[in-house]
Amino acid sequence: VYGSIYKLRRMASILDPGLELDWLREIELDLYDQKRPAPKSDRVIFSDRIFWAGRKLVQKAEGADRRTALQRARMALDGLLIAFLAVCPIRLKNLASLHIGETIEQQGDVWWLMLPASETKSGRPDQRVLPSVLSDVIDIYVDRYLSVFPPSGSALWPSQYGGAMSMAGLYALVRKTTERELGKTLGPHMFRHCVPYTIADLDGSRINLASAVLQHSDPRTTQKHYNRAIGVDASRAFEQIVLKQYVG
Repeated sequence: VYGSIYKLRRMASILDPGLELDWLREIELDLYDQKRPAPKSDRVIFSDRIFWAGRKLVQKAEGADRRTALQRARMALDGLLIAFLAVCPIRLKNLASLHIGETIEQQGDVWWLMLPASETKSGRPDQRVLPSVLSDVIDIYVDRYLSVFPPSGSALWPSQYGGAMSMAGLYALVRKTTERELGKTLGPHMFRHCVPYTIADLDGSRINLASAVLQHSDPRTTQKHYNRAIGVDASRAFEQIVLKQYVG
């Protein structure tokens, strides 16, 4: 609500600079004081679980003999999409701009992400080798399913109607796929929040890896999420101690 009022006031002041809007500004400031970010901890799913759910969906497409070629291709795309975001959680704008041979390319038996500095939020190039387990999934998708879609040039995420899938289309597909396969609706950006929680749970001593994975120029950004993850983990551990003592 705050965001909507702020945009309304700004647009009104642009259209009519002399308009008296102090009353609307007061409402805006009151809403600013009241707004609180929605907690994300209850929506976190560990990245390894998301990845294997996506990989399993691609494997399921290979055995879905009773489905049409396009249905199987769409299933494989859904699986690769969430598996990709699980281990390479780039922002939606960059995700939608992935084109084979340009921003994602195969070198030998592995795939590389090749985002130029002009395309990243940090203003630095994002060039990284993708994990071999993800490269294997990309190979299956590109070799067996990509050509099934209508012509889309070099787009990694083709639309079933032709051309590349839009940002809005990808956003909706990620939410739909995660709700169906994982029981929780995750937007593309939520995958980024899952990374620090996953590392903290599996190997807290290597939490600095999250900064590199997420391309954070300031490690304090990652540390904020790490502290939350540690708090959640500590609460769960304490709960188990209490329950154990109670049962005993």
